Amino acid sequence: MRDAVWLLEEFDRSTGAYRCRHQLAGLSDAKVRSWLELERLDGDLYDVPAEGLTDISRMYGIPVLPVEVEYLLARGADPTD
Repeated sequence: MRDAVWLLEEFDRSTGAYRCRHQLAGLSDAKVRSWLELERLDGDLYDVPAEGLTDISRMYGIPVLPVEVEYLLARGADPTD
């Protein structure tokens, strides 16, 4: 089975609305499991822990503002399927 396409969702706490969505090309389920310390991924939406957020920022060049925005990892459909 192929890994899902992962998305980083930016949720603005002050407005209660989603700001932006970033597709995280090449991010593996195994890496997400390691950040979340899970053996299996049973859901489609996860809070991003600090270590994961730091790695994502470094790997994808996405500036992060954790004071203003809540970051969620969402599992999406592979557009090549």
